[in-house]
Amino acid sequence: MPLILLLVGVGAVWVVYLLVVVFFPFQGEFWDARGKFGDMFGALNALFTACAFAALIYSIRLEYKASLRQELHSALSAQLDTLVQLYAMPKEQREPVWQAILAARGGPSEDFPIEKAIALQIEYMDRLMSGEDIGSVPTYGRPPKD
Repeated sequence: MPLILLLVGVGAVWVVYLLVVVFFPFQGEFWDARGKFGDMFGALNALFTACAFAALIYSIRLEYKASLRQELHSALSAQLDTLVQLYAMPKEQREPVWQAILAARGGPSEDFPIEKAIALQIEYMDRLMSGEDIGSVPTYGRPPKD
């Protein structure tokens, strides 16, 4: 709907311009005077071009943010799926794997339960889905690098 209104507005400006050029009484020869009148709109044309360029830059920025958001969403989803599958395993199978994750360099700590890691992943997924800009995501219980 906003695009249609914008196009209608541009069309209306063109119609008004055409009516002014044809019916406004200018001094001098008919087309010479109207040509000088049309040349006055060069600055307006530059303004519209600058606005279009700014809109292009803004749309590129929005696309970049959407791409980054999709990448973070994919990473969060994959990690959350892995944690949930690990949690669904019997405790005697899950514990050695979880302890290896905790003991890895940069891991959270020895007393970090898998339930808390899952809750952290879900919290970041909710923040991302609510539109918040997050720079990085937690990795299997490791705090993010914000």
